[in-house]
Amino acid sequence: MEKKGHIEKYVYIGFVGLVFALTFAWSLANQPPAGPDENMRFMIPKYIYDHGRLPNGYDPEVRNELWGISYAFYPMLSYIISALFMKIAAIFSTADKVLICAARFTGVVFTTATAALVPKITGRLFKDSRRWLMNCLVMFLPELLFVGTYVNNDSMAIFTTAVILYAWTRYLDEGWTRRNNIILAVGMGFCLLSYYNAYGWVLMSFFFYLVSHLLDDENGSLKERALQMLKSGLFIAAIVMVIALWTFIRNGILYDGDIFGLKATKISGEMYAIDELKPSIHWTPEKEGMSYKDMLLYQAGGWPHNWFIMSLYSFICAFGHYTIFMEEWMYKVYILFVFAGFVFVFVPFRENFRWKTRDVSVTRYPDGNISRVRQTVTYRGLHSRGVYNFFMAAGMVIPFILLFVYSYYNDLQAQGRYMISSSIAVMYFVTTGYGWILGKTVKNEKIRSIIYWLIAGIWVINTIISYFRLVLPAAGWDF
Repeated sequence: MEKKGHIEKYVYIGFVGLVFALTFAWSLANQPPAGPDENMRFMIPKYIYDHGRLPNGYDPEVRNELWGISYAFYPMLSYIISALFMKIAAIFSTADKVLICAARFTGVVFTTATAALVPKITGRLFKDSRRWLMNCLVMFLPELLFVGTYVNNDSMAIFTTAVILYAWTRYLDEGWTRRNNIILAVGMGFCLLSYYNAYGWVLMSFFFYLVSHLLDDENGSLKERALQMLKSGLFIAAIVMVIALWTFIRNGILYDGDIFGLKATKISGEMYAIDELKPSIHWTPEKEGMSYKDMLLYQAGGWPHNWFIMSLYSFICAFGHYTIFMEEWMYKVYILFVFAGFVFVFVPFRENFRWKTRDVSVTRYPDGNISRVRQTVTYRGLHSRGVYNFFMAAGMVIPFILLFVYSYYNDLQAQGRYMISSSIAVMYFVTTGYGWILGKTVKNEKIRSIIYWLIAGIWVINTIISYFRLVLPAAGWDF
């Protein structure tokens, strides 16, 4: 057992090191701008670097000339960290390439931190090689690594989601201890400072916390559970407010009570965007009179597929400025693999998603047979894993809903990176599904372990090959 522990330690170090090395090399190789809106996003840390203060969203120095808006209306913590890395890099060089790579290092750090945390989650969810299958499925999803290589808030959103889910997973083993409350509060607080598309995890944390207290019949009376939840909930809320409230207070002061900056963004766009991009004029599916179904199936000019398929494809891989894709057949393999994993989760639906445990009274006869003595079933306590799975599924779906709503009412975007905060939940269900079907069909544990490692290895190798085959040539690196 001691030898196995040492091997696990070295595998863990190698796993985190590989994620760091690949993400860091990727961030250095890309020519700026490396990803969607990187020039527009880089304006924020550059302003902080130059002036030593946070910009106002209306400031022309951080405003996009075409769209008339700025990312300064939104939470800026990741940009503050980027500006700090830029200050450190400037000790050695102030070249533009050096400064933008320094700003990108924030994404590298958050992605590496996610790689360090995800195995802590999977180690509690799975006690066999499935944990490493899930680790690899999450961290070597090509798009997830990509968002860690250029200036954005997505990598921070993914990390804060991981912190939240780490707290949820610790609850399964330990309940809501003081430490787990603090971890959850820290994750929620920093999630609020990351990206609005990840806010569903904060909302689901509230409901998960509520359900796990109020419906657990074995933890005292309803009154006792409600009082405990209120006490610990206020403790969590206080930590969240200490971490995150400042940015919303600042927005409220600067933008006439608009704490999220959404209304101010529209006002800015209306005032400063070029005519065809002003919010009142800009084309949207809503203005076109499309139904929701029409938008799902809408194929914009230049797209090889409809909105729904393009969103799925780009969740897997869409590098550069939404211009670098893998071959069509590879996306089909990825989607088929993920879809099959979900099927194997929902086939045993009651097993995976029931909320209550139950006991059936039995009596044992002298011949050893067991017979029920009454038909009534007594429900007792929570089935914690079922509740966990339910809210994981809900949190996973919300980023897609937010992307759909934004695309329909504001700006048609079929970019899967907006759903990337759901990646841990997606791969959790995929791993659970394959664990169930292989448990039913492959009885030898060693063979199952080999299959898990084989799938993980293929997944990792394909992502690394994609980096050399697609990313480096696009960045001007020929082999």
